[in-house]
Amino acid sequence: MPEPRLQTAPKSCLYLIPLLALLCTANSCQTQNGSTWFAIRDLENRSVFRLDDTLQLEISGSKSGKDPDSAQWLIHGNTAGSGSRLTLPAQALGLGSTKITTRVWLGEKQYESTSDVVVLSDTEPLSDTYELVNTYAHDTSAYTQGLFFAGGRLYESTGRKGQSSLRLTGINGQVLKRVALPDDFFGEGACLLDGKIYQLTWKGKKGFIYNPDLEKLGEFAYPETFDGWGLTTDGRYLILSDGTHLLRFLDPQDSMRVVRTLEVFDHRQAVKLLNELEYVNGLLYANVYTKDYIVEIDPASGKVLRQIDFTGILPEARHYPGFDKYNYVLNGIAYDPEGDRFFVTGKKWPLLFEVRF
Repeated sequence: MPEPRLQTAPKSCLYLIPLLALLCTANSCQTQNGSTWFAIRDLENRSVFRLDDTLQLEISGSKSGKDPDSAQWLIHGNTAGSGSRLTLPAQALGLGSTKITTRVWLGEKQYESTSDVVVLSDTEPLSDTYELVNTYAHDTSAYTQGLFFAGGRLYESTGRKGQSSLRLTGINGQVLKRVALPDDFFGEGACLLDGKIYQLTWKGKKGFIYNPDLEKLGEFAYPETFDGWGLTTDGRYLILSDGTHLLRFLDPQDSMRVVRTLEVFDHRQAVKLLNELEYVNGLLYANVYTKDYIVEIDPASGKVLRQIDFTGILPEARHYPGFDKYNYVLNGIAYDPEGDRFFVTGKKWPLLFEVRF
């Protein structure tokens, strides 16, 4: 989350929310007469599935002990099967939550039941660390929200109301050029696509557009209601995080229309609090807010492939007077394609690190 968090907030409560994916709930089973309803259940009584599983679903008998005369299964509004049972590979659903609906006929009456099915990754992420290549100075006034390399130059987007900016910086921390955001906006992620820099705001419901020399070209409105967090690009679309486990792909050529959403999961749960993003050679890298690691994500499936541990990269000896370790957290990933170099930093950190994974 971009706003400073309280020192008393337990870190364990800020990352991942356990999945509740029970297939049969009374609330999801609609009834017409108050005495008859049908439920969806898995034949093996599973409540959560993995991507390599096969779902074996059935419509259980009604509360009054009657079996349906006929039934239809629907996924995303499309017919997926008929009859009282449905066999479905989890691969057909993909990672994340999918709503499955059944329409059941008994006599002349129709009943409808819905259930959310959650599919987790079938791959446990690799645990990895980093090799430190170089260390550079970093401007401690920068509450880093976005970081990227373009045209051999390093750009940084900073946050907090009254302090937000977009900057062109030197590798050693010097601010070469800076454009301030209006005081009522909280700057967030930024990236360059087709010669234009796009910068998000947190709750401002819009972003700003600049040329590579930081001259403002315009603004854009968010196509949906969401918070702006991290931003990167795959060369065609803008990829945006909003602090949840969802990533949105926006089309800047079509009024920022959301063309795709991607749910990010590992083998145990949804990976929430995705923050600053970087797209490199077909893979997505994301900071997880308040965590000392970066996750590597397959943008095709949403699987977390790798978790890279940066614990201790900023030594406590470099914590200057007033350094807030609870809010000045790891955030900022940049890749220099010309030099094949990764850089990471944090909010108001005194150092920028060149690293190799």
